[in-house]
Amino acid sequence: MPNILYVSHTARIAGAERSLQLLLEGLDDRYRPTVALPGEGPLTDWLDRMGIPHQRAPLVRLHQTRNPVRLFRYFRSWRRAIRAIGRIIDEQGIDLVHANSTTAHLFACPAARRADVPSVWHIRDMSSPGGRLDRMMTRDAAAIVCISEAVRNRLAHSDLAGPKVTVIHNAVDTAVFAPGDPTAVRAELGLDRETPVAGIVGQVVPWKGHHRFIEAAAGAARKVEDARFVIAGDNRFGDFPGILDRLRVQAERLGISDRVHFLGWREDAVAVINALDVLVSASEEEPFGRVVIEAMACGKPVISFRCGGPVEIVRHNETGLLVEPYDTEAMAEAMAGLLADRDRAAEMGRAGREIARREFSADAHVANIEALYERLLNRSHG
Repeated sequence: MPNILYVSHTARIAGAERSLQLLLEGLDDRYRPTVALPGEGPLTDWLDRMGIPHQRAPLVRLHQTRNPVRLFRYFRSWRRAIRAIGRIIDEQGIDLVHANSTTAHLFACPAARRADVPSVWHIRDMSSPGGRLDRMMTRDAAAIVCISEAVRNRLAHSDLAGPKVTVIHNAVDTAVFAPGDPTAVRAELGLDRETPVAGIVGQVVPWKGHHRFIEAAAGAARKVEDARFVIAGDNRFGDFPGILDRLRVQAERLGISDRVHFLGWREDAVAVINALDVLVSASEEEPFGRVVIEAMACGKPVISFRCGGPVEIVRHNETGLLVEPYDTEAMAEAMAGLLADRDRAAEMGRAGREIARREFSADAHVANIEALYERLLNRSHG
């Protein structure tokens, strides 16, 4: 029975960690998983409920800096975490290491290389460290999983990556994310069933483009008098203090503060999405767009810029609308159009639900990952 070590750089739960949960839930019993992560949190609580063992490794989130003191501290922390992961590999008889993010792979790949076990680098972001560090991570990975073609196209060292790279889209549990009652969250906000509502759901960080969503919402509000707009999420990791305050100021300046609802971080993402008529993705360069397939699975049309991962998901005029990158006037037109024509929006939502079930199923995702494991394990034992 192969022992798989999953390395997560955080015990909090955001998009990457939800993907890890979906994988672990569907993993075949022939694999024995262990998770290494830096501390206690919602993810360890979930692992305990699932009966999946986890161990602590002192991973830290790294930030670009030229400060020599901070660089030295990062280097020392990096070495400490590598040793801790190495001990877990040795003590647990690990056969394969799966790093759930680029940050996790930064620590996991040297430990796996020293232990002579294959490692998987799961790339979930557009950006990577670059330079020698990136080259080392690419060289040491036995396999590289990109969550979209957009991510594959941004690899810094494609010459080294070569045949190591495979694209495996994220998946959605269509039994959990499914059409449901739209009234629960609406009632909380004082909105009735007939009120047109568009929303953006996810971490509130600059590249997610919440400021563009608010700008587009102001344009849509002028066209659809009773429209309301929802922002669900927060600055999950605390990297951008004051970002929510700035968005509230922007909404006030544009005269729509009474029509924009800031919900903060919500555990009931399914209920929030089901309260919407339209889901909007306003990211600059979305690596994939997990919330896009979640919304589709809930039967909601999606509006996105024509860039990044959503281009591989949204079918223009069939499951949603794609507008030119960063054209907030075009996004406003698209939002207003679907909010005013709810029959069209519902038709797109039904089409999106079928595509989510067919093309982004959890079963297919897990099967693709397991097939990759088998190739790597057969190669390492051959």
